[in-house]
Amino acid sequence: MKELLYVIIISWICVFNGNTQNIFQQIKASYQMLDSITYIKKACLKECCKFDSDDDIIWCYNKWKNDKIPKTEVVFTLNIDIDSTSIYTEDYIKLDTNEYNFSLIFFDEQWQIKYHISFANNKIYPFLNEFIGDRYVKKFVSGYKKVIKINPKYILRSFRLPYTILYIQNDMDEKIYLYQIWEEKTYELDEYMKIIMDKNNKDNYRYRYLNGVIEW
Repeated sequence: MKELLYVIIISWICVFNGNTQNIFQQIKASYQMLDSITYIKKACLKECCKFDSDDDIIWCYNKWKNDKIPKTEVVFTLNIDIDSTSIYTEDYIKLDTNEYNFSLIFFDEQWQIKYHISFANNKIYPFLNEFIGDRYVKKFVSGYKKVIKINPKYILRSFRLPYTILYIQNDMDEKIYLYQIWEEKTYELDEYMKIIMDKNNKDNYRYRYLNGVIEW
């Protein structure tokens, strides 16, 4: 009986610890479990499945494998979502737990964007549509160069926060930073979200505009 009780207690502790894992531990675990080669192949195949015929899908996949992947630097950005109803709690950041939970950005040797495969809710999402025009793409690329230069441990992305690049500097620093592309300025995500959500803040409308006037 004592042994059974001991097992139950240990099991409960393990479940409790798993459920209370904070967002930073979840992010770290997602990157640790990432099989980058397999994921790229799956993502490329998903991208190519937009074609109707099997021949076109095979052609697209072979083109990806032979043309783009060997000649590029791939940045894996983990997808997160924002729960605006919990913005003043520690639980407002939600991790994407779908099969396709990373978006990919392919850069060439000069760190120019060669291609991207972006996902939201397990579906292809046109991430760079917000950056139509050379000026916008240049801002985006310039922002990524600045973020990559500081060598962050993890890079994140939220479709609710276009025009931004999210990152965590290292495993010891449990803060998510946000680089605002138009302002060319870095914030802590907590600080940035409170400004956006505070309708009494004089900067609220400007921040919402910079973020594509997002409806939460």
